[in-house]
Order: sequence, then structure tokens, then C-alpha cells
Amino acid sequence: MTAASPDQDLVIAYSGDRSEAAFTALVRRHVDLVYATAFRQVGDRGLAEEITQNVFVALSRKAPQLTGLETLGGWLHRTTVFEAKAHVRAELRRRHRESVAGQLAELRTEGTATWEPLVRLLDEALLNLREGERLALVLRFLEERPLRDVGALLGVDEDAARKRVNRALARVGEFFRQRGFALPGGAAAGVSAALTQGASVTPPGLAATAAAAGLAAGPALSTGALVGSFMALTKSQTVVLAALLLAAPLTWQWQVRSETFRARAGLSAEVAAEKNALAQLDAESSDLRTTLRESEAEMRTARIRLATLAQPRSAVGTKAYRWDDTSPVMRVPKALVKKLRLDAVSDRRGKLTPQIKEVLQLTAGEESQVQAAIDRFLAGYHAAGSAVFKRVEPRESEINGRRREDVRVFELPSLTEEVNQLRQALVDELQIILDPERAEMLFMPLKYWIPDRKVLGMNSGQATFDLAHRQRFYRTEKQSDKLPPYLDWGLYENDGTGISMQIRLDEIQDYLAPQLRDWMTEAEKAHAEARQRTLANPQQP
Repeated sequence: MTAASPDQDLVIAYSGDRSEAAFTALVRRHVDLVYATAFRQVGDRGLAEEITQNVFVALSRKAPQLTGLETLGGWLHRTTVFEAKAHVRAELRRRHRESVAGQLAELRTEGTATWEPLVRLLDEALLNLREGERLALVLRFLEERPLRDVGALLGVDEDAARKRVNRALARVGEFFRQRGFALPGGAAAGVSAALTQGASVTPPGLAATAAAAGLAAGPALSTGALVGSFMALTKSQTVVLAALLLAAPLTWQWQVRSETFRARAGLSAEVAAEKNALAQLDAESSDLRTTLRESEAEMRTARIRLATLAQPRSAVGTKAYRWDDTSPVMRVPKALVKKLRLDAVSDRRGKLTPQIKEVLQLTAGEESQVQAAIDRFLAGYHAAGSAVFKRVEPRESEINGRRREDVRVFELPSLTEEVNQLRQALVDELQIILDPERAEMLFMPLKYWIPDRKVLGMNSGQATFDLAHRQRFYRTEKQSDKLPPYLDWGLYENDGTGISMQIRLDEIQDYLAPQLRDWMTEAEKAHAEARQRTLANPQQP
């Protein structure tokens, strides 16, 4: 038997002993999740506060029924959504749907990057998931728990938790794709960004107010407490209570009927979700069958080629091989090539160099597959960074003689684990695309592009930074027509190691580019003006 989780301990303490401290601890732990969910649904701070209080009143009353849950995150999210929908009147819902439809149409026609429709539909997307998958996303993103804790609460290991989260994210992405658009940056980055855009700072004092409301409501009274309460009633109070008891069956019947309708609607939604999941599985199965047929055809071709090569060749008439001295290339031993410092990519975006293509004699198909593998690695790194980066105030040492408003600083924690996994996946993929020898020759120069900091240190051309660090950007209005447009940039790790240089606009990380879009636009405009001045006065130095 596993030990109870902190949520479960607190619920049991409150249900059994009426512990106000336990209930207050539950409210403070989850009030941010409840308020942010309510605000995403209604868009009104006052109404969101009221909904938050009502949710914790419901928690107080239903606490005895929730003692079997290890974590309350999933239950609180679902209850908040239902409570919010109950507060929205028919006219408000109609206007909301029209507003979202208009924004979605604008998103499709104009390609804008507004997050408003995503934020408002996010909770609906979560409710369409199975309970286990929805709880995995609530724990991972709404409560910001690490995968290790998510797995422990779901009763699985960390790897299984990661797969469940990824599967749930894929279904969230499918939910939005069916409505006319895809999540920017992929499902993981899109959900995280949508939650960030839709989150709102919980008002001060809301936790105390919600806790007080819940404690005032209290859990259901025991039989002994009810008997004691009846004995303390006056005659007039007894008459009123009797009238209420006579009306109770009608109220109960109405509540049962309402619960039945809600349950039926919930089952219909689950059936629709299961049908969508089944259709998706059928499509995936069809793709796998197609891939299997293609693999079998390739294997047959390989067997035929192997059999041809295995046939003995006649030595009669065979000419001695002789190197063409007029060839534009030179033959050198492979051992010498491995000692050369080759450049595998030409920039931080990972574009393969003509040099490495010639040395490895890549075919057009191999070149395309290798470039796609490198692009996937870089996209995975950018997605990992987008989930954890935060903008911070610049330190005095980072202002560097400029105005404070002309300096932007971003802080990132260690991404060593994520980069190591992405690096190993890239190595495995290259070994499948190329033979082991050429894969090794390609990855040797790639080590300096995605270095292991503890082994190779830092260099100005690397594309990934896996240790905790701060990146700072400076507004750069003056541009040279001799160089591509750029921003002044610096990166420093916690041990003081760092670099300062100019970074091309197209080499800025995808997740930081939206934060610098105004400065990038200014730099591009200044660069274009510099080129026009040079064309107008070619003799001017």
C-alpha cells in the first residue's frame, strides 16, 4: 500500500477532524489553478473570484467523497469549468461564440498570431480527453509538476507519464486542428503558451476568502450532529423545517433529473471522443501498413542487390583500376579525413555545408533526410526552451551603459537532460540514414554545434546551451549594409562563463523571437535604409 499524497492527507484530516488548517492548506495549494481556469472561461475578474469561492464551497461539502483521490487537480479543474458554464447566461454564451468565431475567421484569413481563441477553447479541449490523460495535463501544465511527480500520482513510472502526456497533447492538437488551426510550435509549446496567455494573477486575499467560504459551508453533518441540531430547534423553527422537509422530495427529484441530463451529455461527449480516437487509430494503422509495405519492398530490393554482389566475378578482361589524375578532387585516406576540422553546418539554424556534403558524398535523398533530422533536433530544443524560459529584469551589470528600456534579459534553467535526449535521438537517426562510418564522420563536427558543455566548453557558433543561463539582447538601431541585420547579444552561465557578440536575426531562438519582434523589425528597416544609402552613394566609405 502506497503512502497517501499530501492532498489526500489534507482531505482526510478535514473530513474527519474538521481541520481548518488542512482546508486552508488545500485552498492555498490550488487557488491559482481554480482562479486561472475560471478567468479563462468568463473573462471577468469579479465573476472569476465568485466562481473560485463556489468551487471551494463545493470542495468543503464533498470532501468526504473525495478521500480516495491522491490529487485534487483534475477534480478541481472539471468542477471549475462546470461552475463557470453555469454562471454564463444564454446571451453571454451567444456573444462569446460569435466573438470566438470571428477571431477564428480572422486567424484563418489573416494568419494573425492572437492567442484569444486558443485560450478560451483550451478547457473545452481538456474536457474532451479521457480522465487519465486530462489529469496528466492538469498535473504537468496547470500545476506545473515535474514528470516524476506526475508519474507517481498516476501510478506509473516517469517514462510512461511522459508518453501519456505526449499522447494527450497530440489529442489536444487534433482538437484545435479540427477547428481550423494548429497550435504554434507544436502541441506541447502551444498548450504551455496558451496557458501562459490565459493565466491571470490571483487577486490578493482570494485564498483566504475562498477558505472562509468553504469552512462556513462545511462538510455534510454526521447523524449525531443532526440529532443534536434537531433537539435544539424552537417550535417555530421546527415548523419551518417540516415545511422544508415536505419540499425536499420535489427538490431532490429535480436535482436527480438535472444530474441525469448532465450525465447523459457527459456520456455523449465521451462516446464522441472515443469515436474520434478510434478514427485516429484507424488512420495511424493505415499509415503503418503503408510503411510496412514500403519497407518490405525496400528489403526485397536490398536482397536482390546483395545476391548480385555475392555472385563471383570473372577475372577475365578486368581492367586494373587507375585514379584519374585530371579529376577536380583528391583522394586522401579516411583516417586523415577524420582528423580534419570540418564544418558540418553553416549557422545556428543547422544548414548543411557544401563541404560536408562533398566529403560524405551525400545523395539528394540522404541530404534531405539528414537535414530533416537536424531540423527536428533544433525544433525539439526550441520547444523545450519555450516551456521554461522567463523574461526577467536586467541587472545593473547587464545594462552596459544603455538605457534600461533598451535591454531585455531572459533566464533559462538547465536543459541538460532534454538536450542529451535530443542529441542521442539525432545520433540514432543519423546511423539509420547513413552507414555507421559516415554517420560518425558527420557527428564529429556536429559536436561543436551542439556541444556537451562539460566536455567541449563554449564556442560562438553553438546552437544549444544546456546549462542554466541568462541571455540579454540590446536594441540595435544602427545597421551595416555589409552584414545581415542583427542585434547585440550576450549569454552568461551561472559560473560567469559567457560570450558577447552580434547575433543574426534569423539565428535568434524561435521562442525568443516573438519577445523581440519590435526590435527585429527596427533592425531590418535600418539595414534596408543602409543598403539604399550605399546604392545611392557607392563611393562613400
